[in-house]
Amino acid sequence: MLQTPAAHTIQRELEERGIGCVVYDQPQSEPTDVQCDEGAKFCKEQEVELIVALGGGSVMDQAKAMSAIVTNGLSCCQLDNVSIPKRMLPLICIPTTAGTGSEVTFVAVITNTKAQYKMTIMDSDHLSPDIALCDPALLATLPPRLIASCGIDALTHAIEAHTSVLANPFSSALALHAMEMISKNLKRCWSSHSDMQAQEAMLLASTMAGAAFINSDVGAVHAIAETVGVAYHIPHGTANSLFLPYVMEFNRRGNEHCYAQIAERLGGACKDSDDVENSRRAVCFVQELIEKLEIPHFSDFSQVNPDDFEILAERAASNPMSYDNQKPIGKEDYIQILEDAYQNKKNLSLSTDMKEESIMSKIQNKPVCREAYVEKVRGAMHYRAQWLYLLLDEAKKRGADWEEIARAATSRCGCFQGAGLYEDWTDHTSLKSFAEVFADEDFKKYFDMEIVESTESSLQIKFHHCPLVAGWQAIGCSDEEISKLCDIAMDGDRNIANSCHLDFTLGDTISNGAPCCELSFRPKE
Repeated sequence: MLQTPAAHTIQRELEERGIGCVVYDQPQSEPTDVQCDEGAKFCKEQEVELIVALGGGSVMDQAKAMSAIVTNGLSCCQLDNVSIPKRMLPLICIPTTAGTGSEVTFVAVITNTKAQYKMTIMDSDHLSPDIALCDPALLATLPPRLIASCGIDALTHAIEAHTSVLANPFSSALALHAMEMISKNLKRCWSSHSDMQAQEAMLLASTMAGAAFINSDVGAVHAIAETVGVAYHIPHGTANSLFLPYVMEFNRRGNEHCYAQIAERLGGACKDSDDVENSRRAVCFVQELIEKLEIPHFSDFSQVNPDDFEILAERAASNPMSYDNQKPIGKEDYIQILEDAYQNKKNLSLSTDMKEESIMSKIQNKPVCREAYVEKVRGAMHYRAQWLYLLLDEAKKRGADWEEIARAATSRCGCFQGAGLYEDWTDHTSLKSFAEVFADEDFKKYFDMEIVESTESSLQIKFHHCPLVAGWQAIGCSDEEISKLCDIAMDGDRNIANSCHLDFTLGDTISNGAPCCELSFRPKE
């Protein structure tokens, strides 16, 4: 970067105006606390009064950290997760990549070399750059691999800003527009260095995505990407690319409308499809885009060891960014994401050109779709369990009529309608196929359940650890309240399940803390 025309121009312009300058050319990819402390020492020795950061996100983040160290007299690690007492040195950021958006954020991500994790140095008052100069001509010499990984980094910022629990109309407006610009221009920018219009659009989209997530937050993609990036020394943009589709698929179930919006902005939505199908298209579009940009797969990195996945998942789950993810996410979820990424699973949300067919016909006629259906049921049940108990928790805290709220929440969708359990229940054959889903070993293991009875005319299953009941126990509901909630929720299901009888019975051991229950189904005559 020191030998580029841009660097020479900045030096010449300053010197012609009688402004003394010194050059610090030590910044490297993925800056560390040690590098930041050394850079701050250099600034103090040279009596630096203003910093111009010319480079990508690593350079700009290191410049922020160095500037704050100088003015506050602290070490880099002492700035981790605290309010910074004094404003950093004046800082001008000139991005040379279209990805991080660091030129408009008040965050610096720095690796703690001793603890081996990425610190988030953040302060909205004292760590914001004073000026951001965005010139698309500076992207002209970037190699395609950097254009690709940085572009997906920007796309990740936009998607997570829009889907975070802290998303708001302002952040989503920026994020959605950034997605559209990235979708239309990233491949063009990657394919040709001479496409100045595409480069300008990508630089603007990157800045908008940065402004979006700093007014919202990022989530599970960044939590796992930062963890893996430190462990295996994988650049941040590439690490985001490895996990973005898999986290999208995890978050999508239960948030289909949000992801249908994303599909629309990416250009992957179908006007004749519903939110569920278009949410699938969003995931498939992103996965296909990453493939077309020839970004490496997780398993392509020789240093990756599946034996590390458990500890990596644990670290990611404890990352504060996980708390702002669109859905609650824990260690076991991250292990699954790591394994899926390592196996390079394709068609996460089924094919984007999948025809509209009934769920049951897919199971009966296409065994390959049965696995997808099992996953769909499992994900939707888990999501509705979390959603319902969080809703009730908030209602109880506010002294609201929680029974009325529960009835309103489940009257049209019940507990299981989101999983598509009532589609096409027209005969005993459908019931038999449905029983096969519950007989799936992974399904039974996930829910700690067993089939009590399965005949041509009835199905009875027992959940030893019902997610709904467990959630209500977790927020302190009494046995009486849980029983009432179950009746209310099942009323919603009974209203929907026109072609089957449905009964729900709480287990006898609920008073001892065991969240078990039984469900029975039988087709109506």
